Amino acid sequence: MNRKKFIESQGATCQNWTWSWSFVNSKNKVIIFGAWDSNTEGDTSLIFSERWKTNYKGRKQPAYDQSREHIRLIEEEGYQLKTFPLILSDEKQDEHGYGPATIKSFTPKLSPKILKRIGDDWYASDRVITSRLPDEVTGPMRTHRNTKVLLARVGFMKFYQGPKVGDEKPIGGGAYNAEEIGHEAYNFLNIRGTLYGYFQPHMKPGEEINLGRIEHGCDDDKIDNVLVIWFATNPIDRGQVVIGWYNNATVYRSMQSPNSLPLRKNYNYNIKARKEDCVLLPISKRKFPVGHDIKGTKMGNPGQANAFYLLDAKGQAKDLRNPNNAWITKLIEYVEKYDGSKISTREDEIQEDALTAQYSSGGQGFQSDVEVRLMIEAHAMNICKIYYFDQQFDVKDVSANSPYDIVIKKNGFSRLVEVKGTQTAGDTIILTKNEVELSRSKGDNMVLFIVHSIVMNNKKIKKGSGVISIIEPWQVSDDRLTPISFTYKLS
Repeated sequence: MNRKKFIESQGATCQNWTWSWSFVNSKNKVIIFGAWDSNTEGDTSLIFSERWKTNYKGRKQPAYDQSREHIRLIEEEGYQLKTFPLILSDEKQDEHGYGPATIKSFTPKLSPKILKRIGDDWYASDRVITSRLPDEVTGPMRTHRNTKVLLARVGFMKFYQGPKVGDEKPIGGGAYNAEEIGHEAYNFLNIRGTLYGYFQPHMKPGEEINLGRIEHGCDDDKIDNVLVIWFATNPIDRGQVVIGWYNNATVYRSMQSPNSLPLRKNYNYNIKARKEDCVLLPISKRKFPVGHDIKGTKMGNPGQANAFYLLDAKGQAKDLRNPNNAWITKLIEYVEKYDGSKISTREDEIQEDALTAQYSSGGQGFQSDVEVRLMIEAHAMNICKIYYFDQQFDVKDVSANSPYDIVIKKNGFSRLVEVKGTQTAGDTIILTKNEVELSRSKGDNMVLFIVHSIVMNNKKIKKGSGVISIIEPWQVSDDRLTPISFTYKLS
């Protein structure tokens, strides 16, 4: 019996038998998902994720909208969830792990499951869920501190301080970056207390920033006191995420052509701000999404143009109560309230380099070690979520804007969890200064969750790799800390 006949024998159907991930029996109100062995730990399977919206080329996955609707039917209309096991075949994937996932075999047996959402991921499990951590509530419309806002898309880099070993040029960000070094490579280079930012606002070279869509009626050559939020495409899951921002920035209508900024190769810029008003997020904190995931519409999301405005083409404010625009409110609140780590000093850069260097690509076809780091950290986070979910904890991913990664709660008991993933045997790990200080201040309430011995196979995590090691409570011991570098002030 093939998969189609098995699903039809259960009274279910789908839009397309080739690419569908899930199936619906509308008569009996049942949703069926295949549970890949590569996404299953114990009795818990990752069956759907916002990260699956696009493939590695950035193209929309045809099955995404259908499965998102099936998730909604379970959550909002009381449909029952059932799964059946799938064994993954990689025979159609290239030597780098790219290509379609195909079915090697499957077990024609349905198992009733309970759906659990953790962040942007949905899991199917046998476990009974007694409660759930509350999601952030979108309240009434509020007035933000920032009324002039511009979103600017660029390529993905670690530091944006010019080409460096391991951070040679932006990843993605358009055809120009494929052959040349995009001018955004210098967007966070401190030049006498000022940062000079660049992005190409529209697809056609030479297009200007529409200042009238930042401030109504503006016909000047520049605008001051603008919040500029930089975002880029995550090179692994292809989602668009915030990488940093300029507060109180000056935004110019047209490109400025400097002749006195040799540190940034005299590259053009169209935005500038004081260094103290700027935030560059560490790689581990670049998780806040840009855009919505509403089925059937792209209205309200950034399009092909790299500039996204809060005013419409007529200079009128967009209605942020519209569901298509609600994500904008959350984004601005995230920026205004952010209290996590950032890259602002040479010490921060050294820490970030050390953290990334441990994820050597080893000639596996990656463009940079950054891509390996993103993949391993995501794998470790997923294992941690499943582990505590199976222990019947409420699990909340707070890694985007908190100094720790996960909060777990059960029966009045709560812990803050720091997650580490590594390809080593796990006898040593690299900690940042902030992580050490956090352990010292909140050690009795902290857990260090380590997933070590993770194995990379081409551009994928090897199935089943990763060994869990947990330290609870976690309070660092000074005699186990080893400084790996120092900065020395010359004056």
